[in-house]
Amino acid sequence: MSSRRVCGLVPGARGPRLVTLELEDGRIRAVHEGEQPPPDRRPYDRLARYLLLPGLVDAHAHSYSLPLRFRARLRPAPPPPAPGLEAALTQVWWPLDRVLTAEALELAALLTAREALAGGVTTLFDHVAAPYAGPRGPAAVAAAYRRLGLRATLAWEVSDREGEARGAELVDLHTGIPMTPLLRPMLGLHAAFTVGPATLERAARTAQALGIGVHVHLGEGPEDRRGSRLRYGADPWARLAASGLLDRPSVLAHAVDLTSGEWAAVAAEPRVWVITNPHSNLTNRVGTLPWERVPAAARVGVGTDGFAAGPAEAALLAGLLHAGARPPGALWEANHALAAAVFDQPFGGLEPGAAADLVAVEPPFPFPRSIAEAWTRWAAGAGRRPPVRVYVAGEPVAADGRPLHWPSGTRREAARVLARMARAAWGAAPAHNEEAEP
Repeated sequence: MSSRRVCGLVPGARGPRLVTLELEDGRIRAVHEGEQPPPDRRPYDRLARYLLLPGLVDAHAHSYSLPLRFRARLRPAPPPPAPGLEAALTQVWWPLDRVLTAEALELAALLTAREALAGGVTTLFDHVAAPYAGPRGPAAVAAAYRRLGLRATLAWEVSDREGEARGAELVDLHTGIPMTPLLRPMLGLHAAFTVGPATLERAARTAQALGIGVHVHLGEGPEDRRGSRLRYGADPWARLAASGLLDRPSVLAHAVDLTSGEWAAVAAEPRVWVITNPHSNLTNRVGTLPWERVPAAARVGVGTDGFAAGPAEAALLAGLLHAGARPPGALWEANHALAAAVFDQPFGGLEPGAAADLVAVEPPFPFPRSIAEAWTRWAAGAGRRPPVRVYVAGEPVAADGRPLHWPSGTRREAARVLARMARAAWGAAPAHNEEAEP
């Protein structure tokens, strides 16, 4: 990794500070007051009019979900799913999972990464469901993130809904996901009511052998508890806690249907983060995170669950939905702590040693006094502009909302392929020209 200097404004209790960040080997090496060009007269990034912030983390995303944007274009239009998790899964998500190809997954990941960077996200926790994509599926998604320079974790969803043999194959796919400075595998599990004891045990052995945590849907709705009890005789949290999968930093997505006792047990696990996804929970009509049950010690962050709104907006929505929700800054800090645990380096700060994942934005008025205030006002700002510059591990990866390494023609090709996936999943013909960009 190269070294560079970036000069810009940072939040301060007494107003804006002009600093020069010295970036080296993917981290902030030093912070100099004022503008400090390199001593050898090398070029440097002079962003003195802009506010420098640590990049955001989306702690639960579904890049594979992009074909859903074409569902409304189908004719005859598919009926909307009934309320609840089971209807959303059986009528929308599982039909899509079964038809996805490696080509479609790579294009969807490229578009997801592009939108993430435009929203100030530099790290994405991706959870992909594609049981028939084979080994090329994870390789294609990893290649997309590598091409655009986004930092990511990749979990490949494991489920027995296509049979135990398929579940075992999906577990084994994780051994082929590379571990690099910008990519980490996580053991992906669907909800407990679709994962049997043998598959859960195989997943735990694989995660332990690879030294990785789990990224799982837990308690997204009451169906998870009912199905797990009916099929396997135990509640989802009890099965997960007994599996040995929580020995490494892990993501529990949703947690809408956890009891007070289960929340206390979750809070006692030092390597577990619960990730709330308010946009998704509202859309699927499964309820929202029960903040009145959440202990102060529980680590709670925020994700998007594949929705276009980013983690900045999701944190604001969580507060609007529940008066007891934690402030946005606390949710973003939890996301940064999760990323730090997974990537083994500090995230979310502008001090020496922190990951050099940076975003430069136009400063709001009046100038924010903290990082949390800056992101809160950026997320809520009307007519805001995308970041003028985004860095991941010290390398520039986007400017003015556009990736620097965007493959020409990708949007048009993605529109064609993802529209075909929508047609295959939900059984109708497109109403509009599938060559049109989404």
